[in-house]
Amino acid sequence: MKAETKRIIEALEKKRVPTDPWVAERYIGTQLRSFGIRAPEIHAMARDFSASHRDAELEEIHETADELWHSGIFEARSLAASILMRFKRRLDKNSFELVSGWYDDVDNWANCDALSVFVLAEFMFRDDDITSRVSEWIRSPNPWRRRGAVTSTIPANREGRSDAETVLEMVRSLLDDDEYFVKKSLGWVLRELGKSRPEIVASFLRKHKEKLNKEQLRKAVKYIPDELAEGIL
Repeated sequence: MKAETKRIIEALEKKRVPTDPWVAERYIGTQLRSFGIRAPEIHAMARDFSASHRDAELEEIHETADELWHSGIFEARSLAASILMRFKRRLDKNSFELVSGWYDDVDNWANCDALSVFVLAEFMFRDDDITSRVSEWIRSPNPWRRRGAVTSTIPANREGRSDAETVLEMVRSLLDDDEYFVKKSLGWVLRELGKSRPEIVASFLRKHKEKLNKEQLRKAVKYIPDELAEGIL
C-alpha cells in the first residue's frame, strides 16, 4: 500500500465516531469495519484529494482508489467512489474495468449505490459497448451487479439523457427478482425516469403494477402528473 493511501486511512481513523454497531451491521448490512463517518465528511475528503491531484495521472488515481477499496473499511470504499466521481470527465475504459471488478466485493447497498450513481453512471449511455455490458448485469447471479446496473441509469434518467426503452427493459427483467435490495431499487429508478418521461413511465406502471408493491408504486408516481397517474395506485 502506498504511503499516501496509508495517510488517507489514518485520516479516516482520526474521524472515527462512536456508533451503534447496528448502523453498519443491520441498517447498511456490511461486515466491513466502519468508523461511523458521515457522507459529507467523506465527500469533503474527496474534494481535498482532487484539488491536490489535479495534474496526477489517471493511473495514479486508479491505484489510490483501488487500495482504498480493498482496505476492508466501509468509509474507505465510499471515499474511493467519491474520489473517482471527482475525476469523472477523465474516466476511461480502464476506469470502467476497475470499477466493474469492485462489484464482486460489494456487500451492502450504500457502497453499491455510491459506485453506481457516482461512477458507473458516467459510462451509461456515453459508450454503447459499456451500456450493453452493464445492461447484461441484470442476469448476473450477483445481486449487487443487478442493482448496480439498474441504478446506474438514475442520473441520466432524471436529466432525460437515458434511453427510456433500455431502462424499462432492465426494470421489466427485474420485476420478479427475489432479492430485497434489487426489487427495492426499482421504485427509485422509475421515479427518476418519471421526472423526464412521465407518460412512458405511467404506461409502464399501468401494465406492470401487479408486480410492484404499494411502496414502490408510490415512489414511482411521485413526479408523474395526477392525470397520468390515475388508476395506478
